[in-house]
Amino acid sequence: MANGDPFRTVRAGEKLRIPAAAYNAFIAAAKAHQRGRTDSEAEDAGTRLGFDTLISNQTGKNLPRFGIVSLGSPVTPPALRPAGFRARQAINGLDPSSDRRGRFAIAQEPIRAGSIGRAITSGISVVRIELLSPSSEDDDFADVKDGDSDVLLAAASGSARILWIEPLGDREDADRPWCIVRLGDQDPQRLFSVLVTVDGGSAGSGTTTCSWTYTLKTERGKVIAAQKAPEAHRLPNVPYVETPDDSVGFAWYDHDGYLRLLWANEQPALESCEDGGGGGGGGGGGGSITFEPFSADQHDLDIEGATLVSVSADASGRRLTGFRDTESSSQYGGREFTLANIGAYALVLTADDGSEEANRISLPEKWPWIAIRPGDRYRFIYDDNLDRWRLTAGYQDYLSDPAYCHTLKDDFISGTVNSSGNSGELGWQSTGNAGSLVMITGEQDRWGIRAVRCTGNGFDRVANLGGFAAPMAFRTADEFFFEVEWEGKIPVLATPTNDFYTAWGATDYIGSTVQKLLGWSFSGFSFVYDRATSPYWRCWAGSGSFADSEQDTAQTVDTNWHHFRIRFDSIAGSATFYLDGALVGTISSYLPNTTGDAWTPGFHLQYNIAGASSRDSYMDRFRCHFRRARPTTPGAAGIGAGE
Repeated sequence: MANGDPFRTVRAGEKLRIPAAAYNAFIAAAKAHQRGRTDSEAEDAGTRLGFDTLISNQTGKNLPRFGIVSLGSPVTPPALRPAGFRARQAINGLDPSSDRRGRFAIAQEPIRAGSIGRAITSGISVVRIELLSPSSEDDDFADVKDGDSDVLLAAASGSARILWIEPLGDREDADRPWCIVRLGDQDPQRLFSVLVTVDGGSAGSGTTTCSWTYTLKTERGKVIAAQKAPEAHRLPNVPYVETPDDSVGFAWYDHDGYLRLLWANEQPALESCEDGGGGGGGGGGGGSITFEPFSADQHDLDIEGATLVSVSADASGRRLTGFRDTESSSQYGGREFTLANIGAYALVLTADDGSEEANRISLPEKWPWIAIRPGDRYRFIYDDNLDRWRLTAGYQDYLSDPAYCHTLKDDFISGTVNSSGNSGELGWQSTGNAGSLVMITGEQDRWGIRAVRCTGNGFDRVANLGGFAAPMAFRTADEFFFEVEWEGKIPVLATPTNDFYTAWGATDYIGSTVQKLLGWSFSGFSFVYDRATSPYWRCWAGSGSFADSEQDTAQTVDTNWHHFRIRFDSIAGSATFYLDGALVGTISSYLPNTTGDAWTPGFHLQYNIAGASSRDSYMDRFRCHFRRARPTTPGAAGIGAGE
């Protein structure tokens, strides 16, 4: 046997003798097997972990080991081979694209063009990464780089978490070191925190909107973008406090791989009030909150005889005081002024506590507070009955899209009233040389108004049902339109009179039985009225003291509710009037036509009477639409500037 085959098999019953050559061969095989296990465990992480995806290289070029491809469609779609689709199959590998962030694989072996090879889409792998800044050693995330199969691109957020970066001294390429990453770590479209610093734009003002842009950094201070404007809404025509350098904001990468800034920690520039001395303008007791007096360049009072002395409030912040009335009477049913251009001061008004002391601002209970911002404009009227100023109109909540809308019953009425009461105010009440406006019981959950004729004049100015005034001046280059709609009911009269609803643009209204409407350099419009000479009501549309005309056929006075709508359009240069959805009248509007023309657009709706002591009418569901277009001339003054 010594001269025979040392690896000969043994027969059954034969005595076992192991030759030295066979034994030595067994030992050599065991050692080789042991060495093979050790070498396998020592392989690089990518090979040791194997793969989870087969990739068909469709990039048109050979893919190196640890190369990157974006994931496309399956090689075998289910419609072609259902069984093959359900089995383990390959996915087409495409050139990396930034619009496929988070959808990529890293090859675990070289893959020739058109061939299939192993890759991973989740787990740990080796890969080269192009860093945010040269020689960086502290980047945190990475994702695909557009058109580059050799590297991932470091980013503030990405689906590859960087676990290790090759030390700077060991790198072949300082800006593209070898790294170890974990794939599938997070959603690349998630919100993430950034550091923001203002790098351009302006704070805004009472006539311009804030336009700041920002440089964005990671939390480690790496710059990732510049000149980014936040997506979060900015209040129009409101100044903002400059955000401190490196404040925390939030950003995200959209589906196209574009970095977008959501929020930059911006705050409106509203100054807080400080505790001070007495109330001013009628007192208010100790512990009041006092504002500094306005200087000449900090306020603009368009006023019929009133002087702003100081602004203060009581301990509860309930009054705006310090208006000195210098006009003993007024032709228009109450002295009126507008507060605007208040500089950096912010005033907060809240509901009045019931005091009837003179020179106080009284707000409707449904308006618990109003913040007056630089450039805001509010209308006040002096109440001869209660000896105080009343807020009658403000625009800041009206210039929105979709439309500003309210129901009179819900927004303006409080308490129970009757035909002779002085509660449940809408606009103002005044029974001296002016009209009196009170609320009366409505029908079908609607409320009416009673307009009481003034005794000092042959006409009335009452029942201001609502409206707005915009905070900007229109110029020739501006384009705009606004619509107003409401539901109304014509009074049933035994003897017809010339009562009518009115609406107008511009600043004020003057009416009489002869000259019904007059606007300052703009058009006034009267819509529905009942003539003293006829038992019918008509649509009347006029523009100031000229071009007055009846636009629709006479209609018998009824007890039905009707829907009214008016549209002012600067582009078409017209005003159109609709009754129950049907167009019943169109007139040409007088609009600003020179660079010297400038006006504050407004719309007010009211019910007017003349020739009678009182009249009941009904109105509900008042709605305003106001839209603005960009100026036709870039940089022109007006609403379009800065948008």
